[in-house]
Amino acid sequence: MSLPGRTARPVAVIASILLAAGVSGCGGGQSFVSTPIDTPTLTPDSSAASTSSAAAASPTDQPAAGSASPAGTGGAAGPGAVASTSTGAGAASQQLVLKRTSADGSRTVALTATITGMVPPQKDATSGKVISPADTQVLGTELTWGDGQQDGSDPGDVQCAGKGAPVPLTALFPEQHSYLKPGTYTITFSTAACPPLGKISKTMTVAVR
Repeated sequence: MSLPGRTARPVAVIASILLAAGVSGCGGGQSFVSTPIDTPTLTPDSSAASTSSAAAASPTDQPAAGSASPAGTGGAAGPGAVASTSTGAGAASQQLVLKRTSADGSRTVALTATITGMVPPQKDATSGKVISPADTQVLGTELTWGDGQQDGSDPGDVQCAGKGAPVPLTALFPEQHSYLKPGTYTITFSTAACPPLGKISKTMTVAVR
């Protein structure tokens, strides 16, 4: 999964790119010297398959131990169900909303993750120039499906600018995954923004038959 116009990188490299993303202040390029700013780091499990298509293509795959319970367990999110969370720090804020869009009980679960808010500014990792609000993006994503499979994206060639007023952000991620076995699964979507906001996550439980 990736934002329009950006190249998705394998999930296994998300952590290393995000660790490199945190800096303080703007510079004329990558040769500047400044006090590092901690950037939120998403650390997906590299041992899990990086795409949900792997689950559908491998009939011998088994759900992770303890990740599923018998179908019909209460508390599962039905079609149109929404789960949301938010964080804030001063004038900066971000909200993450998960909405299930697939039919109830379907082995293929579809959902949409929407991130909105006012987030600290970012800069181009190569030029050091502050990115326009229209090009501001989330600092990578991580999505676990509850059966040992996961998806995600890296933040692209951006870094935290280190100073400046918050800018508006809207990002939309439509996702889909097919389960091999019936049961109740917990889905977790995570993303991040520059400090002081950091990482934000939300879970949704779905039942498939």
